Amino acid sequence: MSWRGLLTDRAWPDSSIEQRELAVIGAELIQAPEGTEAMLTQLAADVDAIMTCCTPVTESVVRAAVKCRHIARLGIGLDNIPVSVATERWIRVTNVPDYCVEELADHAMASP
Repeated sequence: MSWRGLLTDRAWPDSSIEQRELAVIGAELIQAPEGTEAMLTQLAADVDAIMTCCTPVTESVVRAAVKCRHIARLGIGLDNIPVSVATERWIRVTNVPDYCVEELADHAMASP
């Protein structure tokens, strides 16, 4: 049995880094062709983890992800993930709390 991770969306050009890192553990990266709830619900049914940038991972998606044990927000905040539903299902939810903090500070200091 192979481990599978769903990437709902990305704000960068390609997923080569994610593919390379998951390949180290023999995992397969599934990329959603679109971020609709219907598409994500279908794809989530057979994954062990969900990685999301900005696309909403709705309650329906979380409930459809029967094998899922981890939802990772690839950025700051958890506003696009129903944490209470994930918690109810014993799914770990994480984020990257320091994503682009320095870049944002630099931008703010450079603004007139």
